[in-house]
Amino acid sequence: MKSFASALLVLFFLVSQLWAQISSGGAPLSFSQPLDNNVSSLTMPDVDVDALIAEDKTAGWEEAPRFGAPHDVSINLNNNGTWTTLRNGDRLWRCRIVSREAYSINLQFDEFFMPPEATLFIYNDDHSHIIGAFTEQNNKTDGRFATQPVQGDAITLEYYEPASQRARGVLSIWRVVHAYRDMFHHGSLDDFGDAAWCAVNINCPEGEDWQNEKRGVALMITGEGFRWCSGSLINNTRNDGTPYFHTAMHCTDGQNIGTMVFVFNYESPGCEVVDGPLNQSVAGGSLLFTHVNTDIALIELSSPIPLDYNPCFNGWYAEDIAPTSSACISHPATDVKKIGIDEDPAVSSAFGGTPANSHWRVVHWEAGHAEHGSSGSPLFNQDGLIIGQCHGGDGWCDDVVNHNVDYGKLAWSFDLGADQWLDPDGLGITDLPAYDPNVAGQIAGVIRNADTEEPVEDVLVRVVNGSQSTRTNTLGEYRLPLYEGTYDIDYSLWGYENHTEFAITIAEGDSIIRNIDLNPLNVVVMMDEDFESGAAGWTHAAAPDWLDDWHLSSESSHSGTSSFKCGDDGTLNYSNLLDARLSSPIIEFLPSQAQLSFWMRIESEVSGAYPDSAYDGGVVEISADGGLPEVLAVNRGYTHLFRYTTNGTNPVTGPMAGYPCFAGSNAAWRQITADLSDYEGQDIQLHFRFGSDNIVTGEGWYIDDVLIRGIFTTPPPVTGLVVWRDGDDVMLSWNSDATPYYLIYSSLTPEIPFPDYEGMTDQTSYVIEHGLQDEKRFYYVVGYMPE
Repeated sequence: MKSFASALLVLFFLVSQLWAQISSGGAPLSFSQPLDNNVSSLTMPDVDVDALIAEDKTAGWEEAPRFGAPHDVSINLNNNGTWTTLRNGDRLWRCRIVSREAYSINLQFDEFFMPPEATLFIYNDDHSHIIGAFTEQNNKTDGRFATQPVQGDAITLEYYEPASQRARGVLSIWRVVHAYRDMFHHGSLDDFGDAAWCAVNINCPEGEDWQNEKRGVALMITGEGFRWCSGSLINNTRNDGTPYFHTAMHCTDGQNIGTMVFVFNYESPGCEVVDGPLNQSVAGGSLLFTHVNTDIALIELSSPIPLDYNPCFNGWYAEDIAPTSSACISHPATDVKKIGIDEDPAVSSAFGGTPANSHWRVVHWEAGHAEHGSSGSPLFNQDGLIIGQCHGGDGWCDDVVNHNVDYGKLAWSFDLGADQWLDPDGLGITDLPAYDPNVAGQIAGVIRNADTEEPVEDVLVRVVNGSQSTRTNTLGEYRLPLYEGTYDIDYSLWGYENHTEFAITIAEGDSIIRNIDLNPLNVVVMMDEDFESGAAGWTHAAAPDWLDDWHLSSESSHSGTSSFKCGDDGTLNYSNLLDARLSSPIIEFLPSQAQLSFWMRIESEVSGAYPDSAYDGGVVEISADGGLPEVLAVNRGYTHLFRYTTNGTNPVTGPMAGYPCFAGSNAAWRQITADLSDYEGQDIQLHFRFGSDNIVTGEGWYIDDVLIRGIFTTPPPVTGLVVWRDGDDVMLSWNSDATPYYLIYSSLTPEIPFPDYEGMTDQTSYVIEHGLQDEKRFYYVVGYMPE
């Protein structure tokens, strides 16, 4: 028997209806108005169901299964349908679409824009299934939209446009999906679309202990509009209700994530196989992370999950330790939600050419099963925590055994990079409970700068010796959901003194307010390079007998329009046999508690046989006081180790064999940080080093927004400081004191700290070349005695 995972309260967000399949309710205007029902119809071509079923029987697990046949069309407000002008000047557009013998019809829009006060409803002929109203709150930035299936073989779109918004609406349908598998009526066992005979409804007695976990599991209608998979909402260590969705990579391959539909609570109310609702869904999302070794995909849904969906953001366990028992909750064969239970330990395995031990294998289900359509569904351990997602297997029933099903290990996915979203603050947590939006109490408040009284963003608020945490938003606001109990709460952000509130007692339903003023430290900026004005002082060069592909690029950037790239022009691939460093200017006299941050994205070759290894990749190095470069440890850790083979003409020893590195394929920009406090008082230089072997290349490594800051303990300034100009240079002089060196800082304001480091000298004068600014600046000079 599993022990229930803890669940937390999502109060960090107030549910927004933006960018979602979520509808506003109401009824179509034609239902209450005496209108002419002579509406034009479009009939789709007939569908050869027998041929489709025959093809489906040959499909493997690595292809998301089909429920529908797509008809590519071009239907819009101008070329189809019937317009009706109402007495007050408002207009109604109706268009009926028929696809004979379809069980249901769903639509894909390539253009979708609803002006204010306009509404769109979609309904079947007998008005037994109505979806909408869709409004301006369903508009998305990419202008696309998709709908969940509507029962029946004929549907009507009804678009209402007020006179004040005449001709502003845009509706363009590019795909009509004819469902040849019945997602609504699961009758005899011979009906196609039904799960196999050994399937067990989630609300049967076998699912009694899994009623929390089931609330996170959803049916995915993929971006093509006619395939489906399964997946689950998944929690992250901020416990903030970010709508992350965990599924399989092969469910997302070649798909438009923005037009996927995620259907929640599609389940029969009991053990009998009867209809389940399909009206609780969210449309669209963005792909965050995939990896072929474990077949994982992480998606961020386009909208918060409405609380009336009763969602649960399932917890997870990211240690490579076999569960003593496990369960899978999924939508096999596009059926209502099912459960499979394995009372034995899972075993390490591989699937479809993935590395050894990268998967968990369920050898025998004691109850229920998983099959085609379960792809992407979560595997839970005995504590109700996700440990992987369904990749594939035999997945069928017989009288003796329910055959092997393999799940990509979440522990491996963490090591491959999934942790940057599920553990965004790098807390190192590997055992996270679920996050329940409808339970418990909270501590909340606003965090401000004690000096300026301005709100402070991104403060980490966390339970001391616990896994619960959150971050402040741009207004300095935070809400941390907690169960009943007594907690110590820590508030921390680099550049501020830490603060702890002790012995806060939470009772269920409580909302405890703690407004905190954090004391700022004296932060000095040593480098802030966004590469928008060239790259003054930056150099790059190859090692002897190797190549260099570093150059300024406008192809991709984290901010502005420029970054530095190791790779060919545009999106073209880097060269073979690279070993090249991009080196920063020398940063003198690093202050205490210094921190590096930069943004990167990378595409490079990794090993298929060795999941922790890469043949091409990048590493950050640092030189101190003119010494040799050494690998710089980064806070989130490198993703791979350099590995080189000896076959063919590959080099016996590559440029960085055995080094840690960043590698793989990640289209999203990612921030990397590193602690530089060990280099306090030294002159440092950064090196971004990229290497490749002689075969297989990728787009390369992009670097942007390099920032180095430190904490400066302000000694008394020198006396007699004089500042004057000479052309566009700034010249300073001051009285000598007992120190052998002097540090020069500047600022736009006269208040300490002066954040901009200008340089160091052993003289009593200093020239800042080309330092004249249009804005007024202030200068601060202090003596420095090295240790």
